[in-house]
Amino acid sequence: MEEQEPPLEGVQDDIHERAHHAGGADRWISFAALTSALIAALAALASLLAGYHSEEAMVQQMESVDTWNQYQAKSIKSLILDRDFKRIQGEGKAVSAEDRAKLVEYGKDKEELQKRAQEQHAESLAHAGRHKTLARGVTMFQIAIAMVAISVLTRKKPFLLVAGGFSVIGIYFLIAEALH
Repeated sequence: MEEQEPPLEGVQDDIHERAHHAGGADRWISFAALTSALIAALAALASLLAGYHSEEAMVQQMESVDTWNQYQAKSIKSLILDRDFKRIQGEGKAVSAEDRAKLVEYGKDKEELQKRAQEQHAESLAHAGRHKTLARGVTMFQIAIAMVAISVLTRKKPFLLVAGGFSVIGIYFLIAEALH
């Protein structure tokens, strides 16, 4: 689940170019360029963390599936052994203590495997949730960068305030997951 990022590098380059040529008269453009660079750094951090949690969610889910497969194998062995017990008893023979112990062992193994698979699945869901929150943060940062670009291109400062608002929301998502 690799994050798709819109091509904002060209926009950032344009902001930095305009800031370089603006001089002292448009000092706010330099501020906008610096702001854009800081937001991009936060977006990169949030994206990196989102990618990590996405991968961990997939790994935990695969491990959960593997554990459930082991559970199913134990269940099949247990059913076959139980069927053999019934056949042996139907023939009037006694089932060995060793075979009875094996059936009990399969039961304990199944309980342990079921518990582990459920824990792995819960971890997968937790990582997926963290990924989703961080991905929202990345989106907010990307929108903020776009708002900075609009502000510079239109020379309208209110868009810079809108960018700040989106940045604050992105920071909230980033901090919420950092403290999780």
